[in-house]
Amino acid sequence: MIDFDTAFQALDPSYAGYVHHSVVCHSNCQSAAGIGTNYINLSMLTQGVAADLCDQDFQAVFDVLTTEVIGGSQLACEFEIPPPPDGMDFNPDQVNLEFDDGMGGVLEIGRVDSVLDCPNVVDGWYYDDPDAPTMILMCPQTCDKLQNSASGSISIQFGCASVPAG
Repeated sequence: MIDFDTAFQALDPSYAGYVHHSVVCHSNCQSAAGIGTNYINLSMLTQGVAADLCDQDFQAVFDVLTTEVIGGSQLACEFEIPPPPDGMDFNPDQVNLEFDDGMGGVLEIGRVDSVLDCPNVVDGWYYDDPDAPTMILMCPQTCDKLQNSASGSISIQFGCASVPAG
């Protein structure tokens, strides 16, 4: 187990600090040449979770993995323009972007003409190509700010005149 840990970390410096989680049978760990014991020990060495396969209760591992996946994800800052709702044509001047922080707060993000205008506003978004837009891009400062939200979401809305960034 220590040999594996040393060899694994030697493969790439970015592997340092990895966490190993395992799901193995705890009650009969000596079977299959001690493989279960090795996995349990590796999980303990790396501060991972070792769930017991025989108990069929994997919630502890799932909870840790869910937290790590969600915690490691960030809100996107570029969005393909979705098709407008049925019966509506896409009008690039009738698109708005809203950020919901997941805790009851909603921020209307105004539109700028291009990335060059981003430094002049607190929050903003722009099209990848103003003449033939396919993507909505958030200004860098807006992106940085919103990516700190653990439970936020972006809503693209059609039908009302685009709100200019202020």
